Amino acid sequence: MTDNELPIVSAKSTFLDWPSPDDMALIVYIAGCMHDCKNCQSPDLQNAIQYPGVPVEDAIEILYELAKKHRTEKIVFSGGDPLYHSIQLQKIIDGLKEKHKFFRFCIYTGFEYEDAVKMISGFDFIKTGKYDCEQHQVSMKDDFKMVLASKNQKFYNAKGKLLTKNGILKFK
Repeated sequence: MTDNELPIVSAKSTFLDWPSPDDMALIVYIAGCMHDCKNCQSPDLQNAIQYPGVPVEDAIEILYELAKKHRTEKIVFSGGDPLYHSIQLQKIIDGLKEKHKFFRFCIYTGFEYEDAVKMISGFDFIKTGKYDCEQHQVSMKDDFKMVLASKNQKFYNAKGKLLTKNGILKFK
């Protein structure tokens, strides 16, 4: 894999992963992670080397077409940890915004907010914090709230406002 490639494993439509009560999004799973969380939910996505890289320019086109097919302008990047490839991910976010200014992005990362915002920009929401099995809770989403996998994980909006308390995002 080169510096201009990203190991995209899969992409599918999701209701559960966008931080709102009723929006659909395209979730994109990216291999590669350095956090080594105990009881990781996606241990198969930790090692990026075992997945083929997709050139950034191709990834932009593929994700643009998939978003159109799934009739959404919302994209969630998950993994692994998409910020393991922050330079390539930034190019994809910028490229998608050039193609269509209404795209909105959510990033799931194990990094803390202060570190993540040094690595990436252009997102609307970011979920931060390593999975901590000692603070595990059953993740779920309904019309009133979104519960993250561990109480230490947090959602922020693009302006840096904390949206969660104890790993729970309440919808208004």
